[in-house]
Amino acid sequence: MDLDDYTLLLLFQDRHREMIVAAQRNALLREATRPRRPFRAVLGTALIRLDAWLHTRRSRSTSADVEHGSAGR
Repeated sequence: MDLDDYTLLLLFQDRHREMIVAAQRNALLREATRPRRPFRAVLGTALIRLDAWLHTRRSRSTSADVEHGSAGR
């Protein structure tokens, strides 16, 4: 199969157009979907925040007990 320059140019342009459309589609998909954090990281952050929240509640309750004189009973 012998192809002249004009036919090769048409084939090249068609393939090039297909590649550009595919690249644009991929770029739109990347923009539309934000990267998600792994579940392990989300769970770890939640546990750290829960621990900090519990510590602040515990420290508030022990300081309130000391102020009211109920500590050590």
